Amino acid sequence: MYKTELTYKTYTDKEITETFRFNLNEQELLDLVEDDPIFSPEFLSYVAREQDTMKMLKVIQKLIVVSYGEMSEDGKYFRKSNERALDFLQSAAYMAFRDKLLDGDGEEFMNFLFGVFPEKFVRSMQENAKFQGLAIAAKN
Repeated sequence: MYKTELTYKTYTDKEITETFRFNLNEQELLDLVEDDPIFSPEFLSYVAREQDTMKMLKVIQKLIVVSYGEMSEDGKYFRKSNERALDFLQSAAYMAFRDKLLDGDGEEFMNFLFGVFPEKFVRSMQENAKFQGLAIAAKN
């Protein structure tokens, strides 16, 4: 699970800090990779290595739609829906999040990918020679 705390200004210019979570389980990831070649390890490696901003944005938006959710108070459930994801995409928080992922050398973008993807898939990607030399330290 990728968890991030963002401080941003709302559309009414009020500054707030919130925590946001993104996660894919193994089945969701398998379905995603099967349905969209943008999530192939080769493509993700290319995007990170080349720091192609437009392609990074495409990956980020698609991942948000399928991985954004809200955790239940007891931590048993991670609830996702298209409505929740679209609310996030249309929020001022999204702009702050997008900027955070696109700033720097691509490390935060890779941390997002590796935080969202299941651990088994992350290990496979890290062992893949195509990812050698990239800033791919997964954060928990």
